[in-house]
Amino acid sequence: MQNWTGVVPITFPKPKIAHLRHAISIPQFGRLDRRNLFGSGIFHPDGTPADTSLNMVSGLGAMPAKLGAIPESARLREGAWLFGGILLNHFGHTLIDSTSRLWAVDHLLQRGVPLRGVLFFNKKVKSETDEQTIPKTSAAVFAVFHPNLPIVCGNAIETIEDLYIPEPGISSGTQDLIGRPEQQRFFRDCAAKIPPAGPPQDIYISRTGGGARGSHLFEDVIEQAFAAEGYVIFKPEHHSITEQIATYRAARRLVSIDGSALHLAAMSVPLRCKVAILSRRQFYAWAIADQFRAFADCDVTVIEAHSDVYNLASNLRDPNVLRTVAGWSSSYVMTNFAHLGQELVRAEFFKKAPIWPEISAAQLAEVLDRLSAKAGDQLSLVPPDLQALEPHFHAHLHAKLAKT
Repeated sequence: MQNWTGVVPITFPKPKIAHLRHAISIPQFGRLDRRNLFGSGIFHPDGTPADTSLNMVSGLGAMPAKLGAIPESARLREGAWLFGGILLNHFGHTLIDSTSRLWAVDHLLQRGVPLRGVLFFNKKVKSETDEQTIPKTSAAVFAVFHPNLPIVCGNAIETIEDLYIPEPGISSGTQDLIGRPEQQRFFRDCAAKIPPAGPPQDIYISRTGGGARGSHLFEDVIEQAFAAEGYVIFKPEHHSITEQIATYRAARRLVSIDGSALHLAAMSVPLRCKVAILSRRQFYAWAIADQFRAFADCDVTVIEAHSDVYNLASNLRDPNVLRTVAGWSSSYVMTNFAHLGQELVRAEFFKKAPIWPEISAAQLAEVLDRLSAKAGDQLSLVPPDLQALEPHFHAHLHAKLAKT
């Protein structure tokens, strides 16, 4: 039986699929004015919003209780379509949120629904004459996680003859982070089509490749210790999605600091792979651990081996920002190297604890200055009272108490 952390739900009701005849589709640009009288999303013919689409389109503006008027300019899109949500361009959100309804394609086809394709909103479209194609990141994700149907962007206000709106099977929010079984199967089946990159190997996923925000301050030191232990140091930003999946499919042991790369790894690693997540944020390491358990029945160890936390000075000046997940995405932590080594040995990722270099105050100041210059803002030490504002602060400890 899995040792679930308890910080996110692991069981869900069967997801629903709404069927709308003559649905009204209004992409982002279709707002009447800055007060957003139309909103953006999918609506019933009488102008009321379709409930199951709300969480995916909420980023495009507040939903009105009802459309003020049915747009006369709405053109007709004939046939049956599935609403896919919003095309995003951040890798983690694209991978999780933009694919979250694709689980329903096979389900509907097996029921005999003659789907013509999957209809998305493009978050960046500014007008119905905008011929912008699918965003680069979305296109790369769909090259692997494809519904085997045409993918189209609904750039204009439309009436859709038959529209099916599935509930999302996964999200980057806390309640659906590990994904429903239907969505897990979709991801795993797609990833399984890519052969492993080679024989089983031990892999350390690095955040030093240039694309990641936030980490352990001296991750290069951690990286060197794993390389000395025989781990392959893998920097996902330097590889295609297909190459990333192939690498993860060859993993015998896999270790990483918590971050977006681990979502793809959970979809790809062999069943019962041995995984360690080095925590830098209060919630996500523990939540992603449950994602690995749900997707691939992995043996997962979360290692809390850091002390001081640093965040951008602009974030620290605004408590409201610190109460959001985004407020901590760029945070860095100082590694407790002695504890990290002990935990890696205890969990059988290292044979013996490394001899770590001493980090001087001058080295710390140099690294903070370099990262601050890169961010365009000063990284500052977060006092304990502000650390406690982080969403789901100590969630893993509360979950542990609830189980006892």
